[in-house]
Amino acid sequence: MSMESNENSNQALVEELQRKRQHLAERLDDECIEFLEARFETDLPAFQGRAGQYDPLDAMRRDAHREVILYLKHIRKIHKKS
Repeated sequence: MSMESNENSNQALVEELQRKRQHLAERLDDECIEFLEARFETDLPAFQGRAGQYDPLDAMRRDAHREVILYLKHIRKIHKKS
């Protein structure tokens, strides 16, 4: 694969990623983000549970959900700036 072909391929990937991010940002609103935060309880501490007990898998899931919400907020923020 030539260097020019590789650069064109990379440019095509970047353009596709930008298109997908724009598509996502245009369809998300504050109400949607708030619903997701409430549904997945991303505002709760990772190790919430009865005193002295916690489920590490629940903590992992909540952390993963929180990261997805943060990513979606970041996409919206970038889209608003452009």
